[in-house]
Amino acid sequence: MTRSARYLGAMFLVCAFALGPVAAIAKIAVVAAWAPPTPVGAPVAAFVSVRNVGVRTDRLIGARSAEASEVLIVVRRYTAGAYRLAPVAQLELPPGAAIDMRPMGAQLRLGGVARRLIWGERIPITLLFERAGAIDVMATVGDGPSAGLRVQFGRARRKGEPPAAHDRAGEPR
Repeated sequence: MTRSARYLGAMFLVCAFALGPVAAIAKIAVVAAWAPPTPVGAPVAAFVSVRNVGVRTDRLIGARSAEASEVLIVVRRYTAGAYRLAPVAQLELPPGAAIDMRPMGAQLRLGGVARRLIWGERIPITLLFERAGAIDVMATVGDGPSAGLRVQFGRARRKGEPPAAHDRAGEPR
C-alpha cells in the first residue's frame, strides 16, 4: 500500500468518527426558536419549530435550559368544557413532519425563571430527542418566529416602530 493510500484511509476514518454525531443531529432541523418578553415571575413559554429530515421517527422527550429550573412540554387540550395546557411526556416527529410550537398550542413551559426576559436577548434551550439526542438552540426573545431573524440581521425592532418600544417586558427605559 502506498503512503498516499494509507494517508487517505486514515483521513477517511478520522472524518467518519468526527462526523458520526453530526449526522445524527442533522436529521432534526431547527427552523425557529423564540420566546415572548415577560416580566419577573410571569409564566414563560418558549416556542420551537423543528423538522425531521431523516427517515426514522423521532420523539421530543424533554428539554432543559440554564435559565429555568424546569422545562415542560405542554399541549393545548379540551377538557371539562375549556381549553387547558397540559404537560405531555413526548411529542412524536415522523419522517418529513414538523413540530411547530406556537401560542395556544404546543409549547415549552420554562418554570423557575427568576428574571425578566428582555426583547432581543437569546435564551439557551437544549431539546432532548429520543434518537437525535440533545440539540442546543438559542431562542430569541421577541414577538414571533421571525424575531430571531430580525435580531440576527441587526434590526432589533419592527419597521416603523420607534426604538423606545423595545424594552424590558414593556416597561419604559
